[in-house]
Amino acid sequence: MTAAGTHLSLHRLRTPSRLGATLCTLLLATASTLPAQGVISGRALLANSTRPLACVDATLRRTNGGVVATTFTREDGTFEFAAPAAGRYVVAFSTLGMAEAVAPLDSLHPGSDVDRTFAVPLNAVDSLVERVDAARSDKRFSQVARNSGTPRYPASERDNGREGGVVVAVVVNADGRVDPALTSFLYASAEPFEAAVREAFGQMSFEPAQVGGQARCSLLVLPYIFELTTRGARRSSSYVVADVGVLPPTVVVPLPAERRGPCPPLPAASDSAPPIYLMCQVDPDAREVRGNGVLNWEPQAGEITSISCFRVELRFVVDARGVPEPGTITLVSANNTGFGAAFLALAPDLRFSPARLKGRPVRQVVTYRESVGVSTSIVSDMGIGSSTPSRRTRC
Repeated sequence: MTAAGTHLSLHRLRTPSRLGATLCTLLLATASTLPAQGVISGRALLANSTRPLACVDATLRRTNGGVVATTFTREDGTFEFAAPAAGRYVVAFSTLGMAEAVAPLDSLHPGSDVDRTFAVPLNAVDSLVERVDAARSDKRFSQVARNSGTPRYPASERDNGREGGVVVAVVVNADGRVDPALTSFLYASAEPFEAAVREAFGQMSFEPAQVGGQARCSLLVLPYIFELTTRGARRSSSYVVADVGVLPPTVVVPLPAERRGPCPPLPAASDSAPPIYLMCQVDPDAREVRGNGVLNWEPQAGEITSISCFRVELRFVVDARGVPEPGTITLVSANNTGFGAAFLALAPDLRFSPARLKGRPVRQVVTYRESVGVSTSIVSDMGIGSSTPSRRTRC
C-alpha cells in the first residue's frame, strides 16, 4: 500500500488525530523492519581466460541439491537471481554437451547483495555423441536446422586415409546465427579437421533455443567426427559429417584449460610472494605422488546404482615443496555434494612433486580431477552389498 493510500484510508475512517499518528508511526516502524530484497549477481568467465561463458544455464541450488531458481548467462557472461531464504547455496553452470560445473556460495539470506566472478571450466560430457543425439528435439537448446549444410571432409585427410574428430563449443544467437567470437574449439585431432568445421559455421543454419516461447541464445558443445567408411557402410548421428561414426569416449576428453590456446607471458617477480605459474609455463609440471590423504566418504542410500561413478574437480596452488596451499583450494565441480566435500577435506593432505622452472621448484596452479567407482552386488542369502569407496577404484 502506498503512503497516499494509507493517508486516504485514515481520513475516511475519521480516526482521531492521536490514534492516527500512532497508527502511522506503527506502519512506518513495520516498514522499516522489512528486509530489503537482495540480489545474487555474477559473471561467468571461461577458466584461465577473460572470455565470457555465454548463454549457458545457471541454477541456484541448495547444498542438498534442491533447485531454487534458474536463469542463463548473457552474451557477456552476466546473470542474477533474487536472494533466497537463509541457507547455504551453490550455483551450477551447464548446457547441452557441457559437464556441469558447480561453484560454492557463502550462506545467503533475503537481504544478501552478492556480486561474484566465476572461472568456469568448459569440459565435454562423457558419451558426448549419444548425449547430443538424444537431445535433438529439445527446444531448450539450439539445434542444427534440417536444411543446414555440414563440414566437408578435408581432401588432404581423405586422400591420405586419415580420420579424426573435433569437439567445439559454439554460441548460437537468438536469430540462429553462430557467434564466431564466442566459439571455442575444445579438441581437434588435426588442424585440417578444425579448419573444416570453422569454415562450415559460416554457412550453417541453426534453429534458436526456445524458452517460454521466446528465442534465446544457447551454447552447445558439439562433436564432429570424420571417419572413412568401407563398402558404403555408414553409422549415423545428429551432428555427423560425411562418413561419420561414433567418437570414442577417450577422444572427447578436452585438454586441460592451461594447455588450450596461447600460453600467457611469465608472471612478473614480486617481493611480497613468489609468483604462481600455469601448467604451460613450467617444465615439468606438478605431479601427484603418494601422500597420507585418506578418502573419508560413503555414498548415501539411493546414490548407488549397479555401477556408480563419482567425479570431482578441484583447483589449487601447489607450493615449491609440493604441498597444496590451503587458502587456494576451491571446488570447481562435483557430481555429488558429499563426494565434493570429502575431497575438499582431503586436498590439504595431497602431495606432489613440485613444478620446476629452469631447474628450480616453483608454485603452480593445478587442476585436480579424480573419480571413484562404487559398485553394488547381490550376495546369496546376504542381500545387497556395495564396494568400499577408494581412490584406487577410478572410473
